[in-house]
Amino acid sequence: MARNANRYRQRLQPEEPRDLDFELKKDCLPDGFLRGDVRVKDRRHLIFATKEQLKLLSKTKHWYMDGTFKLCRQPFVQLYSINALVLEKIIEILPEEPRVKRVVLDFEKSVRKAIPKVLPRVKLSGCGFHWSQAVWRKIQYLGLQAAYHEHRPTHMFLRKVMALPYVPADDVEDILTGSYNRLTRTLPYKTFLNTGERHGSTAIDGIQPLGLFIEGISAQTTTSRVGTIG
Repeated sequence: MARNANRYRQRLQPEEPRDLDFELKKDCLPDGFLRGDVRVKDRRHLIFATKEQLKLLSKTKHWYMDGTFKLCRQPFVQLYSINALVLEKIIEILPEEPRVKRVVLDFEKSVRKAIPKVLPRVKLSGCGFHWSQAVWRKIQYLGLQAAYHEHRPTHMFLRKVMALPYVPADDVEDILTGSYNRLTRTLPYKTFLNTGERHGSTAIDGIQPLGLFIEGISAQTTTSRVGTIG
């Protein structure tokens, strides 16, 4: 029965687009659900939101931003994407001036550059889940998986690095520097941290953790908010 219902519903829907240059059939969408159709060069961004979602977004003080590539069909590649022009459109369609004071997101440089251009007074905080992902990618890149699972000192050190989002921001730099200085140069995970001459301060994959974490906020990952604001 479900299969028959889906087939019938499919006949009522427009054909799947093959490229980004297609006409959006608004009569197939809930009234007022499409809020923006932003084109930037050869890219296209469709913004969907209900009236209630925009109302909540304009009043909330903490925004959580994230994206996924898993739920999209071609020609679209990401369910969520943001840059300065798209963010400007979102601000434009809000029913009132946004009250947001903090945005929690991953460590994509393009997004972090876009937000201050549109919301210059908003504080940016890093997502604890995405920080752990960045640390694990670094572990894999350096071939430290076996040491992580089998060598307790290595395991404890790397777990401390993953736990940095739960440390007060003012203490992150001292903790990282102290951990680095306690390691001997013969240990393989000494190379895990990039310091001083290259980045100006202790960092992982070029991400300076100082001031990027979300100490003091109840929800410390963007994934914990998936589904809250569509």
